Amino acid sequence: MEDSVIPQAVTLFLHPIDRNERDACALICAVRKGGQPTHGNVKRTIEALSRMGHRSGFIDGEGDGVGVLTDIPRQLWMKKLAASRLPSALATNPDFWVAHVMIPVAERDQAIEIKSRLVQILSETGLEVLVAKRGDVRSYELGAQAQRNEPDFWQIAGLRGAVTADNLEGFLFNLQVRLENELGVHFPSFSTHSVVYKVQGTAEILRRYYPELRDPTFASTVTLGHARYSTNTNPIFERVQPFGLMGHNGEFNTISRFRLEAAMLGIPLDPNNSDSQDVDRVLHTLCHNFGLDLIEAMELV
Repeated sequence: MEDSVIPQAVTLFLHPIDRNERDACALICAVRKGGQPTHGNVKRTIEALSRMGHRSGFIDGEGDGVGVLTDIPRQLWMKKLAASRLPSALATNPDFWVAHVMIPVAERDQAIEIKSRLVQILSETGLEVLVAKRGDVRSYELGAQAQRNEPDFWQIAGLRGAVTADNLEGFLFNLQVRLENELGVHFPSFSTHSVVYKVQGTAEILRRYYPELRDPTFASTVTLGHARYSTNTNPIFERVQPFGLMGHNGEFNTISRFRLEAAMLGIPLDPNNSDSQDVDRVLHTLCHNFGLDLIEAMELV
């Protein structure tokens, strides 16, 4: 193990596969035990993903995909709301939600119309939309293939409004499913708790592509990071992890049976999704529509 980047003392506790095989997704979760959100939590997670580049796919100078799931950055959104002449304190409201939406590259010419229709549907359901604007990205940081696949990225935020559902998070999830089916968009996240930033590229590209990830006011208590090693699906933005609920390392060798059983439960799955995307969707559905908690849902799948 002379060439290993893992200290010898640590390798004593690793399975031989873990010591010798390094061709799987990179995965990290950083948690502030005291519950205090910090920018360092996000920064260190991205740095860790960069150091695990050997566990990520990399072809023609481009990574398969990297992403982070964080708490909603409340301080950052206070600034965004103030810039829109809205009360900044709304970002601390427990019913404040944020949607990250990707309009596929094939639909970019109709992005404004799709966004308008999306906001209209949100409002028709009773949600109060406060902000709907293109997210700040640096397209020139992408590699050639990623630029060809780049979706139009939008950030939409709002409040519960007239929605009376007890489980607002479940309401948002089911609305997300509807909007993805009707409008052909992809939601990296749609939640009152968390947001997802992801890119087709490396960890360094992620940091540069989304400037707000470098903003000192971007703070999180929990940050889940994932760098993709794609083996059975092509790299595109939509398949990059983490998803809205989970980040996963590995392949599901029983995915065909899993998809059949999901259909038996009435859970619609997109045929263009990766296996991990399908598992995330099923977990979401079990939690929000079947009354299971996350641990119970994980045991079931």
